[in-house]
Amino acid sequence: AGTLYGPIIYDKAPIVMRQLELLVGPDAFRDGLREYLTRFKFGNATWHDLVDILDRRSSENVTAWSHTWVEEPGRPTVRADHVESRGHVTTLSLAQTDPGHGGRVWDEHLAVRLFFPDSGTSLATRLTARTSPVSAARGLPAPEAVFPGAAGLGYARFALDSASRTYLLGHLSQMDDPLVRGAGWVTLWDALLEGEVRPTVLLGRLLAALPAA
Repeated sequence: AGTLYGPIIYDKAPIVMRQLELLVGPDAFRDGLREYLTRFKFGNATWHDLVDILDRRSSENVTAWSHTWVEEPGRPTVRADHVESRGHVTTLSLAQTDPGHGGRVWDEHLAVRLFFPDSGTSLATRLTARTSPVSAARGLPAPEAVFPGAAGLGYARFALDSASRTYLLGHLSQMDDPLVRGAGWVTLWDALLEGEVRPTVLLGRLLAALPAA
């Protein structure tokens, strides 16, 4: 039985269900689950049975969403790109790429966190294309760092620019929000695996952060 479970179950599955709820809305998600459990009680059911029910209850294309999220392997790489002028943000967008070079697009909800010298702000956004603008960022002060994965909602490799990576390495252990800290350490670990952070640097930051954990 142990071979049936692993990181993909414990790491991805909760995010899949949370993203599915965000996709169809909490009411349709709750009512769809009730129908699913009632219809198939004491019997067998499949994931596609749930997808069919939610597809009928939502204007979203749940079948297409499920095909990318559940039936195919891999995850996107998400990068934040912003342009500044006179100390303020003029544009901020999130770009996603398919590491399998198949042109797939993962429809998902994220909360992009911008870090300023004395504060930070999170902006809710949804990725529906290869490039999705974050219009709420326009006019905000130029951030010291941009972290698209701060809310722990997304399933992606969040590729940070060098300034944002350096900022997280230096400030992550001091942040009050444990969710942001956890998501940040996972993102920095991914950066280490990609050769963007030296192992000795990340290990040093982790050891320094442990007494306050």
